[in-house]
Amino acid sequence: MENENKNVELNNQNEVQNLETKANESVQGEMNAQVTNNEVTQVTPVQITAPADSAVPEAPTAPAQPVPAPAVEPVVAPAVQMTVEQPNNVQPNIPQDITQISSGLQSKENIEIKKSNTGVKVIIAILVLLLVVLCGLGGAYVYVHTDEYIVGSSIKTFNNVKEKYFPKLKYNLESNGKMTTEGTMNFKLDSSDKDGDKIADILKDLKVDYKYVLSDKNMLMNLMLSKTNEELAGAKLIYKDNKAYLLLNKIFDKYIDLEIEEEIEVPTDEEINTLIEVAYNSFSDKFFEKELVKTTESIVIDGANVEVASNKIEYTEEEIYILLNEVLKDIKADKTANSAAKKLYSDFEKFNFDDYLEELDKEYMETYSYIIYTDKLTSKALGVDFIVEYYEEIYKDFEDCEHLDDMDEYFDCMYEPTLEKTNDKISYRTGEKEIIEVFEEEEKESSYVISKEDNKTIITIEDYYKYSDPSTAKIEIYSKGDTINVLFETKEDEETVKLNYDLVVTEVKANSEYKMTANIIMNYEDKEYEESMRFEVNLNGTIKNSGEVKEEITDAIKMEDLTDEDKETIQNNLEGIFEKLGILDEEEPEESDIGPEEILPQNEVVAE
Repeated sequence: MENENKNVELNNQNEVQNLETKANESVQGEMNAQVTNNEVTQVTPVQITAPADSAVPEAPTAPAQPVPAPAVEPVVAPAVQMTVEQPNNVQPNIPQDITQISSGLQSKENIEIKKSNTGVKVIIAILVLLLVVLCGLGGAYVYVHTDEYIVGSSIKTFNNVKEKYFPKLKYNLESNGKMTTEGTMNFKLDSSDKDGDKIADILKDLKVDYKYVLSDKNMLMNLMLSKTNEELAGAKLIYKDNKAYLLLNKIFDKYIDLEIEEEIEVPTDEEINTLIEVAYNSFSDKFFEKELVKTTESIVIDGANVEVASNKIEYTEEEIYILLNEVLKDIKADKTANSAAKKLYSDFEKFNFDDYLEELDKEYMETYSYIIYTDKLTSKALGVDFIVEYYEEIYKDFEDCEHLDDMDEYFDCMYEPTLEKTNDKISYRTGEKEIIEVFEEEEKESSYVISKEDNKTIITIEDYYKYSDPSTAKIEIYSKGDTINVLFETKEDEETVKLNYDLVVTEVKANSEYKMTANIIMNYEDKEYEESMRFEVNLNGTIKNSGEVKEEITDAIKMEDLTDEDKETIQNNLEGIFEKLGILDEEEPEESDIGPEEILPQNEVVAE
């Protein structure tokens, strides 16, 4: 009986284990088949259900004493419930043991350990990110405080001012050594003054036709003055084959040889641009090789005191001459820049600053300081000062020498100056407005305030005087497309001057030909003397990148060969032109302040 009970228990245990094994094998087989066929399958956890009282028995231990066998109830196999769904494109998470299948969840301890590890990883990642950011910020902070960045910031600020406030026309003429510009100018004058009316009559119906031609090494400049469509006089200047000639139309009918034997060359646009670029880059690079002296100062920006970083470079007059010699070497080493310089100054190859260095008085040298004021954090340029310190001759007043009885000592006191150090300064500040101020011996001489309103740049100018109120002037520059308008107005006491300038440049052929129209109007008013005047000039012309000097000079006469008859012809023709213009009209005799009774008789002798 005892053996039978043991056998029943073992059989029950084996049946339960077999059911679990079959369930695992069934699920695992189904999963392997689906994975093998490359089909994505999702499996719901297999639930094995058993009655509450049918717990799986553990293997019994042999009792020391025989124990009566209990009544055995039939064992019911647990039902295996398995549902398989096959949604598309979902990769299943296949559990590896029966505990995962039965529960569908990891143990609480495993979850807590994973959460703990994840938190540590997040914290480490954040710390690494902060370290990278701080290193980047630190590197950026160090970089923006280098001398190179600070110097570049000041140069960039000046360039931004130029780009922001000063307009550019859509004009890009590629001359390549050839250019022709020609047109006509007309004049008009209205005046409340009697003399002004006379000038107005002269200018009425008067015009000037002009033409300028540049062709390689040859040049022509021609002016013709006309009134009511009658040519009055003209002047034609020609430079050809290294010689210069002048023809006075309507005055003298022969070319005059001006006896200029020096070769005149005009540099091309490329040469000029290269010369400027080489000189600027060379000077800038060498000037800023000195280490900046850095301190902290307070300056005024937009009316408020701001604490800034001060970055100073200082040069003596001797050091500047040495630097300029190095710049000359760079220009001479560049073929294009050197060619431009030689055309502008024929002895450029021989020129240097050695003579200035030899004659320099090193005890009383000038000193040049360039100070860049920057934001303490970002090193953005907020202002610049350029200061020149020099020695000035100071003469004493009479009161300082009147106590001297000896004449030699007195004259030495009065006429021998002493040298005192003084300075001039140009100060620039950038903010909502750009402010430039000029100082002499610490006293403000003038100021320029530049601001912007839409497409209009406004420049306000003030000149300061010791014993009177400052004079003011305003310039407004408006630009749009191919048009520029400039309005200048100045006022001092009761006098007002307004000048309006309009320029329109219209493209005819891209980069090769343009039409130009200009109009200048000046108004003057003096309220104290009740005087007013309005003067107007109109210009219409063209400019293009082609031209040729075709004139051939065969009958030129030298200045020294002009005869008296030639000179008389020139004088008579000039007088005739002045008469046609009304310049030589006889003036009416003014009434004499002397009464008839005060005029002496012709035969009366006046005693001495």
